[in-house]
Amino acid sequence: MRTNLTTSLRLTLPSIWIRIHPPRVIQPFIENSIKHGLMYKDSKGMLDIKFYLKVDCLICEVKDDGVGRKKAADIQAESIKLYKSRGIDLVNQRIKILNSLHYDIRVFTEDIDPTGTRVTIFFNHKP
Repeated sequence: MRTNLTTSLRLTLPSIWIRIHPPRVIQPFIENSIKHGLMYKDSKGMLDIKFYLKVDCLICEVKDDGVGRKKAADIQAESIKLYKSRGIDLVNQRIKILNSLHYDIRVFTEDIDPTGTRVTIFFNHKP
């Protein structure tokens, strides 16, 4: 694992985000991109965080060009790991609670060939 991470970050954010974003949903996905994708990469990585509106839905896309989920899992399986990351489990629980209130939040994760991962989060606010 590299300790001198060099990454480019691009952030695009519409002003409506400030009014409707649910708390602590996106951060674990950004953290996973860095910890499990970009940290294992031998060259400079790219983390792209984009927010945009589509009809009445705020969409957040977290995309990296890291080593990919399969290779990251293989690397982690080879190392002695005493700590189990629970960030995504916790955010899924948080989303379930928020969806029972006034949100409709959906998360889709996809592998990007040849490496990298894209997580797309859809935020709909129910009236």
